[in-house]
Amino acid sequence: MRTSSINNIGLEATQEKWQTHWSNALTEADLNYLTTIAHCTTIRLPIGYFTLGPHFAQHTPFAMSPSQVYTNAWSAVVNMVRRCHAHGIGVLLDFHACPGGANAESHSGISTRQAELWESEFNLSLAKWCLCFIATEVKERGLEGVVGLQLCNEATSNAPGMYRWYDSVIASIAQIDSTIPIYISDAWDLPRAVEYSVRKNIAATSAIKSPIDPVIVDTHRYYTFSAEDARKIPLQIIDQISSTELSELDDPKSGNVFEQGGAVGVFVGEWSCALAPSTWAQVTTSQRKDMTKELGNLQAKRWRSHGPAAGGGAFWTYNTNWCSGKECKGREEWDFREQVNTGAITAPSCLGLSRGEVSRRVNEAEKVRSRRMVQAMEEHEAHWDATSGKSAYFEHWRYGDGWHLGWCDARDFFAARLNALIPTAEHAVTVGCRFGASVKRDDAVVGADTIGFLDLWILKRMRDEGHDGIGDRDRPGSEFGWEWEHGFRKGVRDWECAVGIKED
Repeated sequence: MRTSSINNIGLEATQEKWQTHWSNALTEADLNYLTTIAHCTTIRLPIGYFTLGPHFAQHTPFAMSPSQVYTNAWSAVVNMVRRCHAHGIGVLLDFHACPGGANAESHSGISTRQAELWESEFNLSLAKWCLCFIATEVKERGLEGVVGLQLCNEATSNAPGMYRWYDSVIASIAQIDSTIPIYISDAWDLPRAVEYSVRKNIAATSAIKSPIDPVIVDTHRYYTFSAEDARKIPLQIIDQISSTELSELDDPKSGNVFEQGGAVGVFVGEWSCALAPSTWAQVTTSQRKDMTKELGNLQAKRWRSHGPAAGGGAFWTYNTNWCSGKECKGREEWDFREQVNTGAITAPSCLGLSRGEVSRRVNEAEKVRSRRMVQAMEEHEAHWDATSGKSAYFEHWRYGDGWHLGWCDARDFFAARLNALIPTAEHAVTVGCRFGASVKRDDAVVGADTIGFLDLWILKRMRDEGHDGIGDRDRPGSEFGWEWEHGFRKGVRDWECAVGIKED
């Protein structure tokens, strides 16, 4: 109950209790573990409208004394974002508890068991106000560590008016900051959400008066709650994940932003290694251990690499209040730290590279850049000469421009931590000299990044470089923007092959 603690120990003691909780939610030891052991790059942080302070709780169930508990809650969020950023971890601000609740579950912020957000103008307006406040804070406070803003969590299926509300909120946030990625709940209907996001993330149109924020779909994947999944054996679920999950991204136009006229990004905002008790009951204890590892590795890989629209995921959860010691037995599959320690969750190998190794790979790759570009151009021109004839008109120079920018962007992402564009958890070592100078060790792990949500990034760069096919008074449009896109993708791939992330 929202007032039980206040009734039992008083308002002041409750405030102190929660402020202590917020201060210790992620300790320095936690952050060091997430960066140096788990190689985590992003966390999804659930917050509620009451988190923003008493003013936002007026005329809600958290009004009056309950709202006072959260007087300093938003400051705690800002502090956590900055601490995470200092360790090279981005934060997705998940507006998890909306006014009235986006779904009927207790985790929506209230225990009424009703999704009262969608048909209440007051709740919808308050939620929009909250989200605009967050966007303003992110911009005005310079919170570089915020990688996105999620409008709501697990919207109830077929939520009435949800997409109209999305339109309204996205338009308002764009007036504040048109660069912050917006994450939307798919309301358990991924195909419809994908279709919506492509319409929002359009490549170009004369109807666009001003840019809007990139829209990313948040979808959740669990295999432990439904009666259908409970009847399956573990191997059936493993096969399902490897063969059909995120198949909505297998559209023939996926990976072709110019032709599709837009782009989509999909993020698996919640997943775990848990299966239903009836499912695990069908295997031995040793088999369960092996299958948990297979299940975790398979999901982690698929969520981040299933096509150019996939952008990874967030495991639920890092910290729980019910998983420690003997009490955790049988629930380990919900615990991120436990699954990392057992090898069920592994990060991409490039995130474990040392400073010296990243530097070496960058230098070696740059030595072969010219050769790879010439080869790519020759192969591209030869293909289209053979396909359409040498007399056909093309703009192959666009392919070359795309290749060059794709290579450079992939290189800059890869070396971002090496070049301090992204902070790292690496501790400078003070050498014994009279000035106490600090040096950065070559053997310190800093990690290397790749371009996530590749289609959305290509959309951005296509607009930046004027290859979106529309043009304006300063640059002519062209029907050959597809050549630029093909070149960009090839440049990214050639870089990744050159540094050993992928094979030629």
